[in-house]
Amino acid sequence: MGNQAWRQNNLNFVGKQEGTLVCGGHQQRFPPLYERVNKLEEIVQLFIPQSLHNQNKTNASSKNLEVQVGQLTKSM
Repeated sequence: MGNQAWRQNNLNFVGKQEGTLVCGGHQQRFPPLYERVNKLEEIVQLFIPQSLHNQNKTNASSKNLEVQVGQLTKSM
């Protein structure tokens, strides 16, 4: 039952353009939709390059491990 209330509150939050959300007797103000979208775009723009950088580092580490394992097998 608690999950349904959470889901309903979040549907109300997402669906409204701006205003006040009442949840559990507490009021929560939230910004207009365009401000939330702009903030989300900003976060994604920061996340993507960092994610690509991390993937490149992981790929390089994997390649280094492949080389090291190859060297170990040759030395045996």
